[in-house]
Amino acid sequence: MAYGTSQGLRAYVNKVFGLERRLGALSDGRCEPHVPLGPILTTWFLGLARRLPSTEEIGRLLRDPRWQRRLELSSSIAGSADTAARALDGLVIDELNDVLLEMFFAARRAGVLGDDGPYGKHCVVVDLNELFKSERRCCSQCQQRHKTVQRADGSLEEVTEYFHQAVALVWAGKTTWPIGWELLRPGEGELTAALRLLERLLPKLRRSVDLVLGDALYCCRPYFALARRHGGSGAGNRVGPDRTRRGDGPVCASRAAACDPGERGGVGALQRGVGPELGRPAGDSLRAALCCAVVAE
Repeated sequence: MAYGTSQGLRAYVNKVFGLERRLGALSDGRCEPHVPLGPILTTWFLGLARRLPSTEEIGRLLRDPRWQRRLELSSSIAGSADTAARALDGLVIDELNDVLLEMFFAARRAGVLGDDGPYGKHCVVVDLNELFKSERRCCSQCQQRHKTVQRADGSLEEVTEYFHQAVALVWAGKTTWPIGWELLRPGEGELTAALRLLERLLPKLRRSVDLVLGDALYCCRPYFALARRHGGSGAGNRVGPDRTRRGDGPVCASRAAACDPGERGGVGALQRGVGPELGRPAGDSLRAALCCAVVAE
């Protein structure tokens, strides 16, 4: 981990990623804004980098004269926590998704993300993440669940908890990097959101990704079909305890399946696991036998 000043961080991300230029090109839902969006998003970025604990701290940073000089904001412009929150809430999600993807490609070109993924391949991981939860505050897109809590007097009470979850696609290597995300809608499951995320991103990642890694939930026909639709050949190979090929026949979907991502930058689906027959996938012999595999845990 390297440490430095916020000025050094800002100079680096602008030189390598053009961060402030990209953020300044985004749009939000405010009409005739008093504070431009670019400086607000730059302040949010610095706040996240410094792990500021609340939106109120972002508002204080916006009003800091030294920070205003760095952003070249007039001292007459007085930002606030409410302004920062409204700007963030009004962002156009499609534009933000495009920026995230552009930043990923910039990181690859700059060598920030190397060719050091699992199995010697360019791998991404898809999985569910819970973002935040509350027993009081909610919105129309919140999911709900019921839980029993113990009050101060020792009594038990069933309450409704509101929460948000998102499926994220993350670069797997020595340096991890979020490529994209998809929020779960009310009543929706992880796999539904994951398929929507992959359907959106895989066509743009054909030449950058070899394997898509997932847990046991993704051992299903829709996941395999999506990976093959975006470049896999659908060929199956069977692997024995010695991790070598055992013929060219297809393998039962409940045990293992494979598709070849090698054709023109195609993307394969891989689910990692340890089974009594397959053992732990590792080594050059396995990579020679399978370009990608899906193994049920």
